[in-house]
Amino acid sequence: MGNSTYIRVDAEGKKDANGSCILFGEYPQTLKVEGVTVGTTTDSRGYYLGSDGFYYAKVTADPRLSNFTFQSGASVTKGNVYYFKVEPIRWRILSESGDTVLILCDSIIANKRFDDGKNNYRDSEIRTWLNDDFYNTVFNGLQKDLINTVLVDNSIASTGYSPNAYACEDTNDKIFLLSYKEATDPDYGFASSNSTQNTARRMIVSDYARATGALMDTSSYYGNGFWWLRSPGYEDDHQTRYVYYDGRIAYDTYVYFGSHGVVPALQIRLR
Repeated sequence: MGNSTYIRVDAEGKKDANGSCILFGEYPQTLKVEGVTVGTTTDSRGYYLGSDGFYYAKVTADPRLSNFTFQSGASVTKGNVYYFKVEPIRWRILSESGDTVLILCDSIIANKRFDDGKNNYRDSEIRTWLNDDFYNTVFNGLQKDLINTVLVDNSIASTGYSPNAYACEDTNDKIFLLSYKEATDPDYGFASSNSTQNTARRMIVSDYARATGALMDTSSYYGNGFWWLRSPGYEDDHQTRYVYYDGRIAYDTYVYFGSHGVVPALQIRLR
């Protein structure tokens, strides 16, 4: 996208001023195609320039399971070196008010552990990664100027459990994960029930994340992954909520699982 800010598109990725999605920022996603050669030096982000003019991320594959394939059908082989194209991220518009939109990544873009032991979102590793490494790698200066700092609701009500002794203080963030409350909000296009196999909550794991260790289904919902919510569980301090591959919101899982996916959200101003 060069020095551009955003492109509004329809669900098929075609430019549309009234489209339901936005291309904004860029990150490694799809496997390099045959015929493209990659240089040996990196830019400031650690990416390599390809012969097609795009940048690529280099990954030594460490898939979560041995039977994973990329979206092309090629096997993801542990220990093999692959290159992934750095390309615009597609975000789904959840809400729009005037020139301000709340957007959610339309795929599992990466996999990270939530934290090394605690479910306190304010203090979590994943929150730090989103607002530091991810933010600074994905967005150029013009795009950063469009991203609002949002007061993120981490109240008991947002977790779906009451009482919940592990709800933390609200945070001020540019990039964040959805809460349980947001992931069950019909106004955002989601089913109100956590037990519904909700299509809107199903997320495909990118080729890049398949190689870096994201967990995904290998049967009826092949390619769909598991992704973190920011809401803690209520039973102890090391479990939090997440979305299952079929679109249900599953019961709590351990925060130190590094195979769960990241689906960031943010608010931007359109102009």
